[in-house]
Amino acid sequence: MKAEFWHERWSQQEIGFHRTQVHPLLAQFFDRLSPEHRTIFVPLCGKSIDMLWLADHGLHVVGSELSELAVSAFFAENKLTQETLSAEPLQGFRSEHVLLWQGDYFALLASHLNGASSFYDRAALVALPADMRTRYVKKLNTLMPVSAEGLLITFDYDTTRMDGPPFAVPTSEVHQLFADEWEITNCSQQDVIKSHPGMQARGLTSLIETCWHLKRRS
Repeated sequence: MKAEFWHERWSQQEIGFHRTQVHPLLAQFFDRLSPEHRTIFVPLCGKSIDMLWLADHGLHVVGSELSELAVSAFFAENKLTQETLSAEPLQGFRSEHVLLWQGDYFALLASHLNGASSFYDRAALVALPADMRTRYVKKLNTLMPVSAEGLLITFDYDTTRMDGPPFAVPTSEVHQLFADEWEITNCSQQDVIKSHPGMQARGLTSLIETCWHLKRRS
C-alpha cells in the first residue's frame, strides 16, 4: 500500500476510521499500562482525539502520521498552538503535551520518541496489508525499549466478504508478529458489527474487535 493512497483519503476526507469519541477500550484498559510509563507513542495517529485523552490523563504523547492534513487538523480542531521542529526527513509539530512527527513511520528513530516507553495502536496495524504489518512490528521493536508496554486493538472478520483496510488481523497473526519479543495478554474480545454500519454495508456480518496488552520481554 503506497503513501498516495492515504494522502488521497485525507484529501477527499474519506476517513471513516476517525472516531469523534475516545475509544472505549482505551478508557477501559488504560490502567493496564504501568504508571511509570509517562510518555506514550501513538503510531499512524491521524487526528485521533485519543491523544488528547491520554494527555489529559497525565501522559506526554508522541504521534507519527503520514498526512500533513491530518496533523494540521489535529492542532486546529483542538485549538492547540504548536511550534515546528525540523528533523529531516520528518517534520515535528509540538504543543505542551503532544508532539506529532509528520512523515514516513519507517523513517522514525528512537530519539524522535522523547523516551516513550509505551505505545497505543488503535488503527495502525489494521491499516496495513500483511507484508507491511511485519515491517511495522519490526520497526516498532527498534523504537520501543526493554520493559515497554502497549495496548493494541485489532479486528478479525471473514475476508471472503471484505478486504481491508481495515485489515483482518487474527489472533494467530498477533502471536506470530509479537510473541518473540512481547508477552501477550488478551484483554477483551467482542463482536462489534452492530456499531459499524459502514462495515455492514461492505458485506460483513461479524466484526471481532480485540484489545491486547503487550509487555516487552527483558
